Amino acid sequence: GTPGPYLTKFAERVSVRIFNVTSTVKYVHGGLELSLDQHSWGFPCQEHFDTKTGQVVCRMFNYQRGEVISLSLLGTSANTKFPHSFDCQGDESSLDLCSMTELIMSCGASESVGVICFNNSKDVLEMRVASAQKTPIQVSGLLEVRLTPLLEWGTVCDDVFTDNSATSACKYMGYKHGEFGAISEVSKKARFLLDEVSCQVDQEFLDCDHDTWGQHDCSVHE
Repeated sequence: GTPGPYLTKFAERVSVRIFNVTSTVKYVHGGLELSLDQHSWGFPCQEHFDTKTGQVVCRMFNYQRGEVISLSLLGTSANTKFPHSFDCQGDESSLDLCSMTELIMSCGASESVGVICFNNSKDVLEMRVASAQKTPIQVSGLLEVRLTPLLEWGTVCDDVFTDNSATSACKYMGYKHGEFGAISEVSKKARFLLDEVSCQVDQEFLDCDHDTWGQHDCSVHE
């Protein structure tokens, strides 16, 4: 079976459990499985499980925030896929309140997802500027991010990344303003962690639209 320990929340329609769970006062993370009968468990397919749905899962465990993570970063489910997808607004208290659609497509365990649940971004998200060029009034370089418990630094793809997104990142690091500047090429060993980051004015970085952590279609030229 899928490796424990588990953190489970039973519900009237859709029950959820986090497997291979790591839990602290500030956050909990692990792989995600769902069940309709509280007995047979399956993993949600990454392509059909977005950040808003992950936030609802985390709210079921009494956390206010949630991020969805590619399971290549967290381990793999030993069960089959969960046969439905969800359409959540992100503010529901349970997956039972989201609309559910039968999933026709197939996906393998490598396309399953995990979650990290938390209340404060500062407890889980770190940012830094790598290859930094510093002056007394500014710093520039390659933006790197990591979810602290997972310990690996990675880069952000420049798909749809704008000055708004750069400002959100820079404010998170304690600066007042930010500008986006494309880097011609990063190391071929670069580990891309975030893609499709699109921020509105004055939006906190993790509240910006973005893909699942670890999911990307980037090249080293982005």
